Amino acid sequence: MSNFEDLSREGVARDELGPQSVRMAPPAKGIIGPAELDDLREHVGEARVRTKELVALYVATSARANAALARHREATAAQEEARTALSSCVARYATLLRALGEPPERTLVLIKSAFNEAAPRQDDDHRAALEDVVKWIVEAYYAA
Repeated sequence: MSNFEDLSREGVARDELGPQSVRMAPPAKGIIGPAELDDLREHVGEARVRTKELVALYVATSARANAALARHREATAAQEEARTALSSCVARYATLLRALGEPPERTLVLIKSAFNEAAPRQDDDHRAALEDVVKWIVEAYYAA
């Protein structure tokens, strides 16, 4: 009687062999038995379910992150556009006040007053924007 490896080398197809045609070799070291195989199959099923759950979670979080990044890019562009417009307008206002003969102190008070009427809330964003406005006023007033 031949073993399966011998028959395979001779070109005999597995389907052509009867149930008694192949002598079973004893399990080699590292080969698992039927109980361990059933346990592995169970773990494979669990791993598949968990993989599907995590794929769904990853796809959903990626979609949310991409949407948030898109909104952030849009907000950043809008912020930069508003900043540029404000800088230009403040510079024009300072230049006009200087042309009318207003001293720098009065120009600063007038523009800061307009700023505080438009943005009365006092927080870090307010202070940062006011610092920018003051810088633009001074630059525009003395550039004229």
